[in-house]
Amino acid sequence: MANKGSSGRQDADCIVARLEKWLSERSKRRDWDEWKSPQGKINRTALAAELEISRSVMHSNPRVKALLLGKEMLWFGAEALTLEAAHAAHARADIAARRISQTSAKLLVRIAELEAENRYLKDNLAMRQALDDIVNCGLPGASP
Repeated sequence: MANKGSSGRQDADCIVARLEKWLSERSKRRDWDEWKSPQGKINRTALAAELEISRSVMHSNPRVKALLLGKEMLWFGAEALTLEAAHAAHARADIAARRISQTSAKLLVRIAELEAENRYLKDNLAMRQALDDIVNCGLPGASP
């Protein structure tokens, strides 16, 4: 919560101090499991409401972010997923999806080629069987 006449830096320092106090209380009471989200992190929404701060502060303020990630690793054994790691994972997934898409497109082309070849071979076989029948049985109406 911003104070009238205070700078953004002062507000940030105040938020960090309140967060440090809150984290210290959780450590003393050992009640951090009550604040655990299903993702194995501190529930940011509940924490923002408790401290009366904007939830976005937890993502935009590097000091707040570092404090939360450190406690999450300590309390929940969660490896912190940094923004860079998330972007890297997203990039790897995009590359894999493109590769699969390209492979799929190549396979679809190959399937179409094989289907065309199969039709040609079936037609060719039918024509040869018809010719073979003519050779073996003779022309209709002709006597052997």
